Amino acid sequence: MKYFNIASLEGGGTRGIMQAVILTYLTKQWDFVAGTSIGSIIGACIAIGVEPTDIEKFFTVSAPNIFKSGRWMIPRIWSSAKYSPDGLRSALIQILGNKTLADCKCKFIATAFDMKSGRLTYFQSYGNSSEDGDEIVIGPDSKMLLVDICMASSAAQSYFPGHAWGKYLFWDGGSTGFNCPDMLAIEEATQFAQESEMQMLSIGNGNTSWSYADKDMTNPGIVSVGEATIDMAYSGPENAMVWLAKRRLWNRHFRVNPVIPDYGIDDASDSTLSAMSTAASDELSHRPEVIAAFHG
Repeated sequence: MKYFNIASLEGGGTRGIMQAVILTYLTKQWDFVAGTSIGSIIGACIAIGVEPTDIEKFFTVSAPNIFKSGRWMIPRIWSSAKYSPDGLRSALIQILGNKTLADCKCKFIATAFDMKSGRLTYFQSYGNSSEDGDEIVIGPDSKMLLVDICMASSAAQSYFPGHAWGKYLFWDGGSTGFNCPDMLAIEEATQFAQESEMQMLSIGNGNTSWSYADKDMTNPGIVSVGEATIDMAYSGPENAMVWLAKRRLWNRHFRVNPVIPDYGIDDASDSTLSAMSTAASDELSHRPEVIAAFHG
């Protein structure tokens, strides 16, 4: 049976190199790609036909320049962004050029959050732009550059400033509940295929140890509560989206999430990128069912 193939790509900064490595081995054509933050960058590249090996170079060549000269903590009390967005924009222009949503060869969706109106935002390569009191949809009729879409979805709070475009000011889509966009992709794909015809590759950005496993969290101090709440706010929705997607697609949902140490999402050192690449290759080598489903 010929399936409608969906790739769902999670946010996670430089950890995205694992997605690029995995996709290098899985050469099947994609019908629908959903991505958030770094997943939006990789997804946009896939949607316009960039070779996965070139996406890997985005990390090994460009990432060290994007994540350099970070500001110290004290100045960030007033202006929180650790990095200038200039390096990211320059790298995106090199790989995406002046392509827009209309240039996508498969269906593509990415997420962000508009800080001016408090609305979820969806960038879609299909349909027309629209908005209401709850959401903003930006479609191919907007002529919005993929570079700007990726800047918007990747404007990770405290790492980059918000990304202004037109009347909007976008922040990273990862905090919207769609850092792992599995369910978003399934719901949107129903416009183009029957659910029984779908199969999904969901790629995470690193399965790391839960930080509080060996701590007594019965009645912790306020600092621990704050830290744990932030971690829960990200990991909880991600895990929920994966869980729900598995139950929608069952054995046609393939989750690949390599086990790695807790590397920072701005760690672009050669040793870390190499270790994550190896972890991704090792994980895939133990997943013959994934290769069978999505290779060739």
